[in-house]
Amino acid sequence: MEYEKKLGKIKDFDVFIEDHGILTWYITFDFGGSCQGFGGFGLDAWDEKKKRRVGTAEGMDLYLKILKFFAVDRASQVKGRICYALYDAPQRWNDPIKGIEKTEFEGGQTFIMEDHFEEWFGDQEWFKKQKREKKEQRT
Repeated sequence: MEYEKKLGKIKDFDVFIEDHGILTWYITFDFGGSCQGFGGFGLDAWDEKKKRRVGTAEGMDLYLKILKFFAVDRASQVKGRICYALYDAPQRWNDPIKGIEKTEFEGGQTFIMEDHFEEWFGDQEWFKKQKREKKEQRT
């Protein structure tokens, strides 16, 4: 997949319970005049037996991947870092950020959300269907 890059400074990396009660995260990019969030994916799920939300393995794995991507121990240490936001090409205003990429002098590694989803959900029918539908929309 081809991505377009937009260089930005990370304003914040926040993990919080959003207004629907879901534990989520956002990395906020400052692009020098505009800001945009990357993330918003749930780190927990409803457990019917316990009658409450509980952390998920795929959610915690995602959080760990982000920390390891930036080589930090705490989310607060990501603030101020410079990296690329990656968008589907061609990028249009308000398109969602699909991944992040370190600058060349920091190694140039990339993290793509779709890869994480593929790892955790790639064998599930709902995920396969969603991928097919997205592919059809692009053609």
